[in-house]
Amino acid sequence: MFDYKLKNAIKVAITVSISLFLALWFQWDKPYWAAITAIVLCANGVYGQALRQGRNRVLGTLGGVAYALFLVSFFSQSMTLFILFLLLFLSVCVYFASDTEYGYAFNIAAVVCAIVSAIGGFDGETTFHLLTMRIQETALGVVVYSVVFGLVWPVTTEQAFFEVVDNTFEAFETSISKVFKALENNNAYSIEWDTLNQRAAITQMNDLLAMPHSGSANLQHQAKYWQLVVSSFTLLQQQVDELKQKLQADSASDEQGINYHQDISPILETLAALKMAINAPKQEQAASKAKLLLLCESIKPEPIVERSTIRNMKFKRVFRMLAIISTCFAMWIYLPIPSHGMFPMLATIFACVLVNLPDNMAKHGLWGVMIWGPIFIAQYTLIMPHFTELWQLLSLYAVNIVIIWTLFSNARMGIQRILGGNLMMVLTMNALKPAPVFDVSLSLNMLAWVIVCIGVVQIYTQFFNQVFAEK
Repeated sequence: MFDYKLKNAIKVAITVSISLFLALWFQWDKPYWAAITAIVLCANGVYGQALRQGRNRVLGTLGGVAYALFLVSFFSQSMTLFILFLLLFLSVCVYFASDTEYGYAFNIAAVVCAIVSAIGGFDGETTFHLLTMRIQETALGVVVYSVVFGLVWPVTTEQAFFEVVDNTFEAFETSISKVFKALENNNAYSIEWDTLNQRAAITQMNDLLAMPHSGSANLQHQAKYWQLVVSSFTLLQQQVDELKQKLQADSASDEQGINYHQDISPILETLAALKMAINAPKQEQAASKAKLLLLCESIKPEPIVERSTIRNMKFKRVFRMLAIISTCFAMWIYLPIPSHGMFPMLATIFACVLVNLPDNMAKHGLWGVMIWGPIFIAQYTLIMPHFTELWQLLSLYAVNIVIIWTLFSNARMGIQRILGGNLMMVLTMNALKPAPVFDVSLSLNMLAWVIVCIGVVQIYTQFFNQVFAEK
């Protein structure tokens, strides 16, 4: 009846609606925290992986609120010491945020520490209240997500794996056809190379294969075959990257009329072998396996990255984060920004989160804010004031979630799902109060602060890239 994309969007809408309803029923002050937790977990896309992320989110919340309570208890009378010890904690969190197992916990710890410290108003009692409330609402979001995604159209590891395989192959096939068309027309400059970057999907396939396969007969008994398929995707990515590098080098040297047949043939061969392997019946998998084994012999091993290089990359992220936060704090202190602690809080969150993402994410985030912001502010001022029942408000949130998750179901658009969902809750949070407040000035200020913060992140991202590139 419904396709996978729409089913997933409906499940997310149900999860967010139930999280909001329960938080309001419990009369908690900030029900949107529970909804945001649910949104972030749902954006992961795979139930087992999201549960692990939920565990890390709870651990990060505990660490963040504990350190925020420490800051407020000991340094609430000294802004200088407060900021210094906050930056020290944030530096540790950003440095370890790339850890494969617990990196997300460090990321959340930095975000939660910033939120609780800012909203607590340097008052220990208020901060402790926020501490308990944040833990409660985070736990609520995790529990509701677990129940809904475990009972409503549950997706097994096998289903998730083959969904990623099909989507990744389709993305490669579409992108490569566009590249070949551009080459035929001698228009290599028009190629959108970002559409060929499927490394995240390949990593997700490897993660799914590493998960328990109980109840997934195909993966359990044919794990080596499907691991070979994933390796073939890796080979295809390497071949595309080599073609990309060659085209860029030839474009820089202004060479014309170059024949790329030798570079195109291996890509077409790998693509055809993958198509046959993915669609092959069980009795024909032996022939497909032999073909893939022969192709995969040409896979180049990933270059070994020295520890010093990894360490330097982590320190670069820390320095960039410190530069962003220091600039935003200086703007907050010396410029008439009417934000209480909201502006430095947002600056801290975006600095800690975006420095650990690919550099182009700040640009995508800025476009997302400029698109989603006016839409949700318009709903907040023109539609929500006319609601008289809770179900009407929850229905509007559910419709927004379904639209966001349906339009941006592609893995590359994950940041738009998270950003759209978060902005929806933050810009309309006053509508969720026991006595709703519809003051557009706070939402407009919030939107302006977010744009300024992301703009500062983008400026320092380009600056650091230019400085390190010159070196």
